[in-house]
Amino acid sequence: MGVNTWDIQYCQLNHMLLFYIMTRIDINSKYVEFLNETFAAENAIVDRITSRIEETPIPELR
Repeated sequence: MGVNTWDIQYCQLNHMLLFYIMTRIDINSKYVEFLNETFAAENAIVDRITSRIEETPIPELR
């Protein structure tokens, strides 16, 4: 029993599909990591602005 052309093509297709899925997972995880870092920076900015407003000595500027 030998390997026929269909088996080789099916195996190649499986490898291509697996590569595509793994690439998409990698892209998605990097995108999620980017979003998390962006939101963390935004939260830090909001916290800093809030603390600066609270530290402002002139009540009219609050």
